Amino acid sequence: MGGTPPDLASAIVAKRPSKSSTIAIADDDSVVLMSNPDDGSVSTFSAQSGDRIAKVPTGREPWAVVIHPDRATAFVANRADGTVVKLGAIGGAAPTVSAPVSVGSEPTGLALSPTGAKLFVAEWAEGRVSVIDTATMRVVGTIDGVRSPRAIAVTNNGDGSDGDELVVVPEFYGEPTTGGE
Repeated sequence: MGGTPPDLASAIVAKRPSKSSTIAIADDDSVVLMSNPDDGSVSTFSAQSGDRIAKVPTGREPWAVVIHPDRATAFVANRADGTVVKLGAIGGAAPTVSAPVSVGSEPTGLALSPTGAKLFVAEWAEGRVSVIDTATMRVVGTIDGVRSPRAIAVTNNGDGSDGDELVVVPEFYGEPTTGGE
C-alpha cells in the first residue's frame, strides 16, 4: 500500500487474453456474464448449471462486458450513456454496480491488461481508446487516431507484466488503398 507497487510475483494474472464481447467467461469457468442492451442490464449465470444467478441494471445499452482476473469483478460499457461501470460480487445473487466513469461517445469494446490494472475502452464515435486505471476508476490516458474502433483485445503472455503486451484495435471501416481495402 502507501504508493508501493504490488509485487508482480503475487499479482493475479489472467489465464487468457482479454477481448471485447457481449459475453464474458471467468478464468476459472465459474461464471458467465452477458450484456442485455435492450433492457439495460447484465445477466450472470453459473457456468456449471447454466442457471441465471442475477440480473442487474448497469445503464443504457450495455454493449460489452469483461471479467477481471480476480473473478469477482467485471466492467461494463454502456453505449448509450457513454460510461463504463464496475460490477462487484459477480458470482453472487446481488452484484453491485459502482464507479461510473464517463468516456467518449458509444463505448463498444472493453479489454483488460493481464493483471487487470488497466481497462482499455474502444470509443467508436470518438475514434479513440481510453485507458482506465481499475484501482481508481479514472481515465489515465487515451490512444488517439483510431478510426471507429468497435472492438479491442489485449495479448497475454502470462508473465505478470502488463508492459510487454499488445493492444489490438480493429478499425470498423476499411481504408481504401491501391488494389483494394
